[in-house]
Amino acid sequence: MINNIYIHIPFCRQKCNYCSFVSYPLITKMADYIRALKSEIKYFYKNEELSTLYFGGGTPSLLNIEDFEQIINLLNVTNDTDRKSVV
Repeated sequence: MINNIYIHIPFCRQKCNYCSFVSYPLITKMADYIRALKSEIKYFYKNEELSTLYFGGGTPSLLNIEDFEQIINLLNVTNDTDRKSVV
């Protein structure tokens, strides 16, 4: 059963020298990544109620609101779900 999900958004405007996280300055690939991410969520996720939803990266704030909404709408997020952005 899945209770917690971390969604990695591996894109940045530029790769910082000190950063050891998996991230790429390839924002042009972001739409393809989001499409693949949503496809994997639909395939693997079985609508379990989430305790925690994390977005991290890279720079998750590069996503537009519609992308966040589409991803979150695929998940069973309730008022009790703790939502965080980690970088």
